[in-house]
Amino acid sequence: MSALLDISRLDAGKLEPENRPVLLGELMSQLELAFEPMARAKGLELRVVPTRALVHSDPRLLRRVLQNLLSNAIK
Repeated sequence: MSALLDISRLDAGKLEPENRPVLLGELMSQLELAFEPMARAKGLELRVVPTRALVHSDPRLLRRVLQNLLSNAIK
């Protein structure tokens, strides 16, 4: 629900994305720690490939999108 609110705020110009460097490996490692127990409970194996890739994005919004994708994939 909060992702939809953020999208609505972005569309309305009330939320300005913060474009800065984000280390994908660091972000994915954090998400792996958070989602691995949920995946294991469903009989799935969550694996993250180590990377030193850097992207320019809003870290909060990028994290939210990846959390949504992981959550939906595990469900």
